[in-house]
Amino acid sequence: MSSKGLSERVRALFEASRYQQRLGARFEHAGDGRAVVALAMRATNANRSGNLHGGAHASLMISAAMLAVASTEREPSESKAISVRGLSISYLGAARNVGVRAHGEVVRRGRDVAHVALRVDSDTGDVVATGAASLAIHQMGAPESSVTDSGGSRRAAMFGRVSIEDGRPVEGSPFLEESGLIVFDEFVDDWQSLLIPVAPNEDADGHIDDGAVVGLLDNCGSMAAYTTESVTRESIGATVSLSAVFASSAPGPVVGSGRLLSRLGTAFTSEVELWSPTDGSLRAAGLVCYRIPVVS
Repeated sequence: MSSKGLSERVRALFEASRYQQRLGARFEHAGDGRAVVALAMRATNANRSGNLHGGAHASLMISAAMLAVASTEREPSESKAISVRGLSISYLGAARNVGVRAHGEVVRRGRDVAHVALRVDSDTGDVVATGAASLAIHQMGAPESSVTDSGGSRRAAMFGRVSIEDGRPVEGSPFLEESGLIVFDEFVDDWQSLLIPVAPNEDADGHIDDGAVVGLLDNCGSMAAYTTESVTRESIGATVSLSAVFASSAPGPVVGSGRLLSRLGTAFTSEVELWSPTDGSLRAAGLVCYRIPVVS
């Protein structure tokens, strides 16, 4: 297969995501285990500070990782799929009024697992984020456990069933508003909970795009910091780092819930669980470190 043919194949994989189209993400290159995805700065991708939202960074990095792994396939196969199983990101700086590019490079590819190094550069040449991802390479329709309340999400068991009608649209961040994020006013054990609907965040299979899932995890973890009495909503912070593991890819909306674990000076660390509001199956879990520079 020619390199051009391979590039066209992985490009089609990327452009099938409706969520990536909404972000305005642009394919630039994929081949030989490397991929580059670009994003021009849009007002709808900004956080409350006017910088590119951390969820947009994460979305680009996931796309770059999947495209890089897809480019290592020697022969085209309609029966194979690639799924993100683990992701870690360190945010090094802000991207304001400037475009960015996510670079993914496969550092090791096995028969059914690949590891990818990730980096996001701004158009001005600054490295604004680094990370790593682990991805599974499997047959379409491969067995996937969907663990429910009793053994999966602890938060689903405590919260019970929720729906969009139970909450209100989030306000203040253009990126979150564009995603249709719903926030709940009732908390259990100081967990801050959000729901993300399918429609604005859909991938080619009709599920919520993995990039949107990580964006939800990021926001649940960051908003949990604001459950501290010494922090007001007017205090604007930024994500320092996050780590996530993915459990399943069930269709439908996703609920996320974050609880503050610790505070050290201006750094707040929260744990997050994401689950299906229809059956309680765990979608993903992770940790978020969030910095709020002005706290009492």
